[in-house]
Amino acid sequence: MGCQGKLDKVRSLPLDEAILWAERRATAPEPLARLAAAAELADELREVSEELVGHFVARAREADCSWAGIGNAFGVSRQAAQQRFTMSAARPAPWPERFEADARTAIAAALDEMRRFRHNYLGTEHILLGLVRQQETLAGTALRHLGLSEQAVRCAIEEFIGYGETPTNATHGIAPRVKRSFERARREASHAKHRCARAEHLLLAIATSDGVATQILERHGIDETTLRDQLAQLLPDAPEIAAALRQGPRRRPRLRRSS
Repeated sequence: MGCQGKLDKVRSLPLDEAILWAERRATAPEPLARLAAAAELADELREVSEELVGHFVARAREADCSWAGIGNAFGVSRQAAQQRFTMSAARPAPWPERFEADARTAIAAALDEMRRFRHNYLGTEHILLGLVRQQETLAGTALRHLGLSEQAVRCAIEEFIGYGETPTNATHGIAPRVKRSFERARREASHAKHRCARAEHLLLAIATSDGVATQILERHGIDETTLRDQLAQLLPDAPEIAAALRQGPRRRPRLRRSS
């Protein structure tokens, strides 16, 4: 089957199946409950599509394809393609959107660590290192109580990935898992009735990302349940927020591919 045939097949598949998935996910049969489930499913599909495209953009760049060529594949300009898939060292605040100052400070620290390691992308491991550096935040305090130090995270990154050769003033990419983690952090915040994501929501997001950050945490005996319990214990005067952190947002079943 040619490329166009495969594309047509993909286009013909989703709607009926997606409707069924949304109805299964709905917590109640009412129209608004189904609408909420459909919105969640749409978010998931957007995440998958962004990761798919990002994967092949990264492969194209590794093959020395120009941004002009990549933009042409999307039918956009070189500048538009580069802005979509890269990040500037001088990206202004409040990037990313709907994040509180403590989370943005941790991300800024993560960007510093990315350049220090001379990596060409922002990964979950850099976010974890940025979070553990912010010891005054709820996230940093929880990690410290669980025995994870900045030095331990740094050593783990050196072991798992090592140092790269990317110039510190280069334009860097964003790992797809980090993009998904930003979205997951916002869902964590919404579940806890916060308008913007905080450092603890970002920590929970990267802890469940299945990325390098997850591996580092698991190496030190920190899984999602342990982390949620520790965060909740640090909020004895805010039982509702503690309960939301301990429970987390409702998990969505994975979308199955048609055979």
